Amino acid sequence: MTGVFEGRRQARWLVWRVMFAGALMLWLLAGLSPLMNVVRADGGAPNLTYIVGGGASADNLTILDNGARKIAATVPIGGEPRAVALSVDARFAYVTQSARNAVAVVDASSRTVTATIPTGAKPAGLLLDTTTTTARLLVANSGADTVSVLNPDARATTATIQVGQHPTSVALAGPANELPNAGKPEYYVTNSDADSVSVIDAGSLKVVATMPVSGGPITVMIPQSGGVAYVGTRTGAILAIRLVDRQMLGAIFQLKGAPGQMDYNAISGSIYVPDPAGNAVQVLRPVSPGAAGSSPSLQDEPIRTLPFPNAPSAVAIPADGTFGMVTEDSPGKATMLDLSTRQPLATFDVGGKPVAVITGPNPPLLDRQTGVIVGFALTAAMLVALGVVGYFFLRSDRRNEAKAAARAKSEQAQRQDNDS
Repeated sequence: MTGVFEGRRQARWLVWRVMFAGALMLWLLAGLSPLMNVVRADGGAPNLTYIVGGGASADNLTILDNGARKIAATVPIGGEPRAVALSVDARFAYVTQSARNAVAVVDASSRTVTATIPTGAKPAGLLLDTTTTTARLLVANSGADTVSVLNPDARATTATIQVGQHPTSVALAGPANELPNAGKPEYYVTNSDADSVSVIDAGSLKVVATMPVSGGPITVMIPQSGGVAYVGTRTGAILAIRLVDRQMLGAIFQLKGAPGQMDYNAISGSIYVPDPAGNAVQVLRPVSPGAAGSSPSLQDEPIRTLPFPNAPSAVAIPADGTFGMVTEDSPGKATMLDLSTRQPLATFDVGGKPVAVITGPNPPLLDRQTGVIVGFALTAAMLVALGVVGYFFLRSDRRNEAKAAARAKSEQAQRQDNDS
């Protein structure tokens, strides 16, 4: 009898310990998860799409619900908005206001402008870098020949970097690429009137190289891996630059005019280039960069041409590659495109003249600080609950032991009586 009781007790305590360890790990992860950088500004979870330049005056931020395939909200921005980025926790959208020399901060939940951050003159391109300890916004100030480095949480400028004449876009060469200087991240900035690209060291925030690029570079896009930056020029050339040695590999395609905002499919590696003058989106193969110092051969492009009726201006593709969102300059449309069948899934009338688009997740119900507090509170509650369960297990075991001891004593006394 004692052996059966002991076996049950050990099994029960083993189950309790497993439950305790599992619950502790689960709830600690829940508490810490709001701290993790799980969202990218472009190519994140495909819940919402943010489009700059919609509305009758082309100065709205239009938010699309991709699942419901409808316009979820229209946020008046004003000030000639030009670019958009999404915060790490998806709570805020940041929009450059070219005519107001500022970045508008949009609360993604309330869908209102809650603050503005001053920049240099005529801010155009925008980048959110989450590879640093504190997230930073980089703004290409086309009227000041500078790049502003902003702390989006403090809503303040932390540095101003002099670059070339009329900078228009900025992109991150991240640590997943093969890079010079022990793989330290760099920023690439197109200087459209200087016919150059400035390379900024992300650590020192200093210009470490200036590359000549003819034709007026106006846009740059760098995939997370692959080792190549893609630059579009005012004259329509799409150029490839090898990152490891900052070597120009040459023109991979020639459009009929200036390209719009490019993006890439993280699944296939294909580069999607809006061709407004050609009423199409050109799909290009990813360039194989080759080793530093080599001269790799470039393939014939494009893989395919996707026709659109009204001057495509920007492309955004989420990380899972399930669809692409293509904006059209006139008459202000956005098309959700199935990338496998190349068929439209939905069309949205956003109005105005869309100039930029990103995909991203829904804003969280709780901000990071509240989420951490709630997560740890739930962790503490679960630990208390398991402690209470353990206490009752222990008290039950002691009672059972006392009963077993009394029963054994009674049985022993009865045997002694029988013997006598």
